[in-house]
Amino acid sequence: MNTKQIIIDAAFSLLEKQPFQRITVQDILNEAQVSRATFYKFFSDKHELMHLYYRSFMDRTIEQKFNGHNWREIAEHLLSFMLTKQSFFLNVKDTEGQDSFWDFLRSYSFDFYSAVKLRNEKREVLTEYERLTIISHIDGSITLLKMYIEGKVCMAPEELAKLICSTIPDSYQEYRD
Repeated sequence: MNTKQIIIDAAFSLLEKQPFQRITVQDILNEAQVSRATFYKFFSDKHELMHLYYRSFMDRTIEQKFNGHNWREIAEHLLSFMLTKQSFFLNVKDTEGQDSFWDFLRSYSFDFYSAVKLRNEKREVLTEYERLTIISHIDGSITLLKMYIEGKVCMAPEELAKLICSTIPDSYQEYRD
């Protein structure tokens, strides 16, 4: 196993056990048994590791499973993952500020939706209306995801995926299931 993966595994192990705010870079160094210089060779900070957990799962899922129309299947897969890794998501849900998990998720989701729209329509820029409808959908979806992680939404992943997908902007209709 390479050093970068050892650091990633150490961070994820800690994030399964305790809130993000209580984990320090030193904790990650101790868990991974690497030096501070080695850590910073691969990562800018602990926030990057927190984001990597979600990004690596979703990038792999999209690459392997997304055919441009199976939005609900991807949403179900994500929700099942969040349920399986609920302790991680509970431990990062209260992060705040510029590098919060939820701000990262907003940015990641916005980039995904924008790329789909622009690629399919062979354009370079979204209209203001498109940008705002994507933001509205993402913010509503993130609210539901927070509630789901906290156990305030008691639906099967399939049901919640259907609900979230029903709020995808109309201009994406031709790209949905």
